[in-house]
Amino acid sequence: MRICKYVSYLLFFCCLSSACYAKDSVVMLEGLLTKFATYTAHVTQSTVNSQGDPISSAEGEVKIKKPDYFFWETLTPTHQQLFGRKNTLWVFDVDLAQATERPVSAPGQMNPVDILVGDGKALSRYFIVKLLSSSAGSSLTQFELTAKDPNASFLVIHLTFNHDRLVSIVSTNNLGQTTTFTFSKIVLNQPIPDKVFLFNDKQPGVDIIKASQPQG
Repeated sequence: MRICKYVSYLLFFCCLSSACYAKDSVVMLEGLLTKFATYTAHVTQSTVNSQGDPISSAEGEVKIKKPDYFFWETLTPTHQQLFGRKNTLWVFDVDLAQATERPVSAPGQMNPVDILVGDGKALSRYFIVKLLSSSAGSSLTQFELTAKDPNASFLVIHLTFNHDRLVSIVSTNNLGQTTTFTFSKIVLNQPIPDKVFLFNDKQPGVDIIKASQPQG
């Protein structure tokens, strides 16, 4: 009987400790995400399939203005611009002169863009947040976000901060594809005009497409 009671107490405190650790991880990540109101960086992007075979790569620039505004431009291999404003995303294929309007994310889900433009308050609703590494001797802080919904578009997201600056995002979607975003030349908290984030859907010669689903 005493052994059973001891085991019960042990399990209780282990669960309590895990819950506190998870909460601390969320608070820590929220704190890092709220350190910047604007964010500008050069970005390189690469995607591999579930076997690790390369699918695509791109290079460009990202601009973020909280809350809810972002601009993402890839220059190579194709010229594409993404304009995000609140819940609406415009994907403009410059070379094709074609623009698609769609939701930023599916209802009840979060994607890496939502994490970037938000304040982190909704993270614990959609993800289990785990602090992977953070020590006094290292400038790196890493988090693992695991989707609570097994059918979510993005199942696992890793965020890495260097000196409190977000330097990489690694996301794995529900198809087993892993995309790595690496950020450099980072500039924080400098003014960015609102017009940067607004897509002009009245441009002559540009085909406009309306889509009901977010971009995969």
